Amino acid sequence: MLTNTKERKDLKIKLNNKVKLFFKITFIAVVLVLVAFGFKNMFKEFNMTYFNMYRDRLHFLQLTLIAIAGIIAYMPLSIYDFILKKNVGIDINNIKLYKYSWIASSIASLLGFGGATSLAFKQYFYGSHVKDKKKLLREIGKIIFLNLTGLSVLCIIYILLEFKDIKNLGIIKYVVYGVAAYAPLVIINSLYNYKKKKDEEGFTLKVVGISFVEWTLNMLLIYLILAITGAHIKLTEYFYVYVRATAIGIVSMIPGGLGTFDLTFIEGFKSWGIPIEQTFLVIILYRISYFILPAAIGVILYIHEFGMNFKALIKSRKNNED
Repeated sequence: MLTNTKERKDLKIKLNNKVKLFFKITFIAVVLVLVAFGFKNMFKEFNMTYFNMYRDRLHFLQLTLIAIAGIIAYMPLSIYDFILKKNVGIDINNIKLYKYSWIASSIASLLGFGGATSLAFKQYFYGSHVKDKKKLLREIGKIIFLNLTGLSVLCIIYILLEFKDIKNLGIIKYVVYGVAAYAPLVIINSLYNYKKKKDEEGFTLKVVGISFVEWTLNMLLIYLILAITGAHIKLTEYFYVYVRATAIGIVSMIPGGLGTFDLTFIEGFKSWGIPIEQTFLVIILYRISYFILPAAIGVILYIHEFGMNFKALIKSRKNNED
């Protein structure tokens, strides 16, 4: 009887997971189709000559500055694991921890899959260096869950600054409201847990703080690229476009908001008189500096780590044979 009940329960969970996956895939597929149509319409206005003109204005030092800024803006994503180390008790030195964290977060940011990639990498790297693997998985999951709180805070700031005009945004305002509500709910829950369990020395609030720094640096990186390419826009005007585009990119569930973020970003700056060719160049430079470059460094570090482990394995086998 118990076995049958357990089997039915497991079957129900599997069925629910399949239904959720089906709706998620369907939603993403619909979004991608809409994005494809959006890009099709955008490229009708796109002038390759203008794009090449903006591209050719950039010189090596400017591109180097963008690359360095991209790496600096990306760094907070690899700081989360120092909190994880303290909370879980990961027995690894800080240099190796940062190396592993960079590999996991950079490749996961590029591939997406809702944090599953990051979870798999960190479980692989840290699993043999902790006493409680279940706690490790639980705390990694918490960090992934809390990652959006920084963006949520930016959405709250946006609502406070644009309270009178936000009603004119149409359906986008509901996206902004939804993301804005995320941080308060998490922080209220955190404060409750802090009183009840001391929340592992404020684990949640520390992660929220890092998340805010992460999203703020991400925002400033794109503003820097805009300035370097010669776009003239006030920081406040840029902030409004950034928040709307990023919120829509997150809700779309596409890795990095690819397509959804870009289209919203382009349309937003178009309304401020910035040519789509210039904005498109900014997006390309942003994605290279913030996603592709860190991931390339992550792959190199992973190959180096794999090589070191392989050499250690060969050496160990030789010693055993002797």
